Amino acid sequence: MPTDSHDNTPAPVYVPLNFKDAVRSLRYAFRAIWDNISIVLAGSILLSLVTLAPIGIVYRLSFASKQLVIAATLSLFIAFTLISGPVYAGIVFFAMNRLRNARPSFAEVLQETSKFYWRAVRLSALQAFGALLLGANLLFYLRARSAIFLIPGIISLYLQLFWWAMSLYQWPIFIASENGTIQRTDGKIPGLKSIIRNSFVMAVSSPVYTAVQLLVLCLIAIPCLLSGAGAAVLLPGVVAFCTSQATLEQLVRFGTIEALPDPDEDVPDIPWKVTQ
Repeated sequence: MPTDSHDNTPAPVYVPLNFKDAVRSLRYAFRAIWDNISIVLAGSILLSLVTLAPIGIVYRLSFASKQLVIAATLSLFIAFTLISGPVYAGIVFFAMNRLRNARPSFAEVLQETSKFYWRAVRLSALQAFGALLLGANLLFYLRARSAIFLIPGIISLYLQLFWWAMSLYQWPIFIASENGTIQRTDGKIPGLKSIIRNSFVMAVSSPVYTAVQLLVLCLIAIPCLLSGAGAAVLLPGVVAFCTSQATLEQLVRFGTIEALPDPDEDVPDIPWKVTQ
C-alpha cells in the first residue's frame, strides 16, 4: 500500500481486485454475518439507539424557529461524532477480529474502544463534515434550475459517490492502524491523513471491486432505510462486516497481512485423545 515515509507497510506489485474478488468478499462477509448474527443485531440496535435519540430531537424542533433548527442540527453533529462514531468503531473492531478467526469478548471490545475513543471522534467528525459539505454542495446545484450549474452538479455528484467509496475503507483502516496492522517506523499510530490517503489508494486501485461493494451495500441500505426496522436492527452490523472483509482483502493483496482463512475449506476432524 503506498504510504508516506513514516509507514513501514510493504508495497509489492499490486494486481487490482476485480468483480470476482468482490463477489467472493461479499459471500464471505455474509457468511460471517450469519455466523455472528446475534452480535450483528445487538451492535446495530445499540448504534441505532444512540443515533436515533438526537435525530428525534432534531425532528421535533424542525417545526420551530430557524435558530432552534440550527442548534439542533449542530447538536446532532456533535452527538454523531462523540457517540455514534466510536460505537461504530467498536463494531468494526469486533468484525475485523472475527473475520480473522479471533473471538474478542465484550470487555475487550469496550476496553479497546475506550483506548481509541478520541481518535474515533476525530475520524467521525471528518466523515460527518465531508458528507455535510459535499451533500450541501450537491443539493445547491440540484435545486438550481439553470444549465450553467449542470456540469458543476455532475461533478459534485461524482465527488459525493467517490467520498462514499472511500468511506467504505476508512473505519477498517482506522482499526487496522489501531491494532498495529498498519504501522509507522517511528512507533506512532497513523493519523487521519494516513487513513484518508490509504482509503483513496484502495478506492482508485481497484475501482471495479470498490464499485461492486458500494452498489451492493446501497441495494441493501435502501430497503432497510425504507422499512426503518432494518436500518435499526441490521444495517450497521452488515455494513461493518462487509467493509471489514473488503478492506482485509485489500490488505492481503497489498501484502500487509497474510491470506485470510478460507471459509470454504474443510475443517480437519481431529479425534479426541485421552491423555495419560
